[in-house]
Amino acid sequence: GTQTGTISSRTEKDGDHEESWYDLRPEERGSNDIDFMSSRFDPRAALIAPEKFVLEKNPWIADCSRLDTIGQFALHLPKDDPQRLEPIKSRKRPLPSQGDDASANRSTKDLHPFQRISQSIESGPLARLHDYQKKRVRIVIRYVNAIRGELIGTLIAFDKHMNMILRDAEETYSMRPVQDEGSKMTNLEMELNRRRKLQGIEPCKKGEWYGRKRTMKNIMVRGDTVVSVSAAD
Repeated sequence: GTQTGTISSRTEKDGDHEESWYDLRPEERGSNDIDFMSSRFDPRAALIAPEKFVLEKNPWIADCSRLDTIGQFALHLPKDDPQRLEPIKSRKRPLPSQGDDASANRSTKDLHPFQRISQSIESGPLARLHDYQKKRVRIVIRYVNAIRGELIGTLIAFDKHMNMILRDAEETYSMRPVQDEGSKMTNLEMELNRRRKLQGIEPCKKGEWYGRKRTMKNIMVRGDTVVSVSAAD
């Protein structure tokens, strides 16, 4: 909540803090005020209120960036908050650049490392992956000696080793094939056998399963498991 006028009196000088520092003031406790800028702001009420009500009271937060780690929150706490962390200033000097180069540096400095790598690959064998960025792709993945299945998702980033990050991915996969004792099936024969069972042409043995599915919000695909990549749409 807003601690104006009372923060300095609650600060622990030795860097530790007491939980009582975060006790609500009388005007905050039970006020049910979910306006973040109000001096009577009630954080408990804001936590249990439906999101649409919080947005109605604080429409400006819709344009704020999302913070997904405790460390990021600590950087934005009031200066007198015992748990505030001061941002670390980078000592690295920017590379000299002029004109378009300076603009490009500014537009890529906040990207994920994978995204910076993939943006720099616009020619050569990996150029097709560059064209697939932000599009739905189908990736065939494998076990050591057999096909595992396929992943369909939005390609966010990749590197030269074909490690890829997918968003909103769905995987259809089969169990690792195991040869019966004494069997001398080749990898090709095992793959054909897997496909027949996946399509229901041949019955599965007891304990076998094929064609399971799972969905993932984000996933990183290791390049050494990738067999092929193609457009999904």
